[in-house]
Amino acid sequence: TTHQYKAWKNSLEATYSANYVRDILTVFGMLMDDAVDHRPPLLPASPVPKVNRRRGRFVPKPREKKNV
Repeated sequence: TTHQYKAWKNSLEATYSANYVRDILTVFGMLMDDAVDHRPPLLPASPVPKVNRRRGRFVPKPREKKNV
C-alpha cells in the first residue's frame, strides 16, 4: 500500500544517501508501473504516488536552422 511505501521510503532516507534513495525509488516506481501495465495486470494499482515521475528516453527538441 501507499502507507507501506512511504514507511519504506523513510527508512531508506534514514539509512542511505539522497542520490542512492532516489535511484532505488525510480527503479521501484518503474517496476510497479510495469506490473500494473502488464496484461493481465500483476497488480491492481501502483503503491507509488504519482509525483514527478518521468519515464522514457530524452528526445531533444529539433534545432532551428539559422539563416545567415
